[in-house]
Amino acid sequence: MTERCSDRVATALKDRGVRRVYGIPGGETVHMVDSLESHGLEMVITRHENSAAFMGLVGARYDRHIGVCLTTIGPGAANVVMGAATATLDFAPLLVMTGELPLEERGHPRKQCVDQRSMFAPVTKGSFEADPKDPYRICTTAMDLAESERPGAVHLSLPADVMAMDWKGSYAEEAPSHESENVAHDLGAAIEMIYASKRPLALIGAGVIRAGATDTVRDFIHSNRIPALHTWQGSGVVPFDDSMSLHTVGLPCNKIPMQCIEEADLIITIGYDEQEFQPSIWNPDGGKKVLHISRNPPQTVPSYSPFPVIGGIAPIMGSLQGIRPPGSNWADAHRMEYEEHISREQPGDDGIDPVAAIKELRKRMGGSVVVSDVGAHMLWLAEYLPPPNERSLIISNGMIPMGMGLAGAIGVAFTDPGVHSMTVTGDAGLLMCIAELQTALEHDLPVTSLVWNDAALGLIDTRHCLALDRGPAYRLERTDMARVAESLGAKGIVVDRLSQLGDALDEARRSDLPTVIDMRVDYSRNRSLLV
Repeated sequence: MTERCSDRVATALKDRGVRRVYGIPGGETVHMVDSLESHGLEMVITRHENSAAFMGLVGARYDRHIGVCLTTIGPGAANVVMGAATATLDFAPLLVMTGELPLEERGHPRKQCVDQRSMFAPVTKGSFEADPKDPYRICTTAMDLAESERPGAVHLSLPADVMAMDWKGSYAEEAPSHESENVAHDLGAAIEMIYASKRPLALIGAGVIRAGATDTVRDFIHSNRIPALHTWQGSGVVPFDDSMSLHTVGLPCNKIPMQCIEEADLIITIGYDEQEFQPSIWNPDGGKKVLHISRNPPQTVPSYSPFPVIGGIAPIMGSLQGIRPPGSNWADAHRMEYEEHISREQPGDDGIDPVAAIKELRKRMGGSVVVSDVGAHMLWLAEYLPPPNERSLIISNGMIPMGMGLAGAIGVAFTDPGVHSMTVTGDAGLLMCIAELQTALEHDLPVTSLVWNDAALGLIDTRHCLALDRGPAYRLERTDMARVAESLGAKGIVVDRLSQLGDALDEARRSDLPTVIDMRVDYSRNRSLLV
């Protein structure tokens, strides 16, 4: 049977374990879409190309397998650039495939013709173009690069004429790609640093989750009695109900965790990527003693000159068990202070208090996965919602784009149909992507959107007031998000009192439809997040 070049790309995806591709096809991708379907891969038609990338990258962060999206030429390719950048800065493996014109049509003025590889180069780890000689190898090479540390987006251009060609190559054995997980050769200095410290503190990053090293990191924390802070993307590795957990840190105004960093005599960064929480914030003069344990060497950034231990995180952690003598948690008083801090709610003057809303969400969360959109609610969640495990709260802390929450929750629901997937989003963020409710409806995905509706760009409004001592400046007309949801065929619930929120969350969880909970939130306390 004759194979087209598009069939070889589809085979490469299937051999990698890809089950679906998100996107919006076009005339230049018809052969690729046909090959996906004939090879048993699902083509999920989204309402926007950016949403396709968000679905793929959040699903990849959730299950640690590569996500894939497909768009057409011109506007399709341009629209997905934001999603590619988000995957790269959030360290999520994503293959971005775009249709492309035949080579001879790209050398003269032509509609929808842009230099795609130059466009994607600044926001991806690499850009490739499929050729008729070996499209399988090129696709595999692109996926290898996307999944290698540090993971991110890789672009693969699919010229329409090449995809339509019969493939005339020969089959070759593909060598599997494996990253080394060996222990670093010399751990002596690291052992000495840990043993000599009186107040060591772990700062756990997303690399621990990517490496699947959660259990060994927890064992290291417990056997050495070292309190653990997390970046927002590393949250949940040591859950807050664990006596050694200090939850997360992500802003200089997070006073309690910043005090812990100040008092520590050794910071042990584990699976930490420097842009997750810039060292210039937590080590401004560069004077802290820092031990860097990661699969990746330290990046060259200000205020970060650690002692590096590079290798597989799990085996390194296994070699560092029980170094310090038994003792108490030196940061226990700070932990108790933090526990009191995240429970402190107050009556809302005009809507529901954010802390009270999060406490209700935490009670009803169960085994849910929460994908945060971007806005003031993201800062509230990061500080006040300790997740029960490392995959239950997903926050973007790289590109940090508004409008990714609903698409991300759909990506999780596709990846794991047995989990209750939801997004916490703002009214402005949901309006950027609300058409994806129809994507959820078409695929019977009962995702929940908890909308913090303040009829404003609440976080920017607060920053404006703090910077210029005047405001408000970014108010919007209030949108009835429940009615908008219902107009699209989804379920809508309005919540304007805290006493209604628990029942609304329970109702959404029982529903067979995507559900939008329109919660009228009081953002008068936003200032406390930033100062």
